[in-house]
Amino acid sequence: MKTNKWLAMTLACSFATATNADELYEFFSIECIPELRTLRVSSVAIWNIQEQIWPTAPIQDDRAKWLKANWTRHVHALQRLERERNLYVFGQMYGMAQGDPIQCSLSGVHISIDSQKIERPDDEMKEVTRGNPRIVASWANGKEAFSTYLAPGDDLQVSEGENALTILHCKPVDDDSPEIQEKMHRCVERFELPNAN
Repeated sequence: MKTNKWLAMTLACSFATATNADELYEFFSIECIPELRTLRVSSVAIWNIQEQIWPTAPIQDDRAKWLKANWTRHVHALQRLERERNLYVFGQMYGMAQGDPIQCSLSGVHISIDSQKIERPDDEMKEVTRGNPRIVASWANGKEAFSTYLAPGDDLQVSEGENALTILHCKPVDDDSPEIQEKMHRCVERFELPNAN
């Protein structure tokens, strides 16, 4: 009986330690597909890739320099994910500052993705990160077609048809909803905008 209790406690502690070690990183995958006249922005969550996100700088005597070196390596790691995998961090404190807006040109629509700046609430590392992504679509004549913000977990697809622009905006289903057994997302907005020609 004592052995079983000891075994149960040991297993519980080991699972708790493993669970606490898990880290979730959230991204937006941004795909501009001009030949299909489509932009897709999909939420992607990946567990336990800390070494890919936070490569460690060698220890230095000067803590401020060491922190700066770590942040610089971190930014380079995020830039590599953007360049090689089209994975962008928005709305997270581990993100990096917005550079130029992300651009996508379809046949008769131009789409720009940017964000507000958010300061990290860290006394030692005063860095700026991206807020939630803002998507702005404009017709070829420069007139705005629509704009929207995405929250973490949202998906968006913009497709340009011959006579209209179709926007499909999906959000995560509320955890209390019975539909979560069937679907992970529910599309809260689907609308078409006639072309502005």
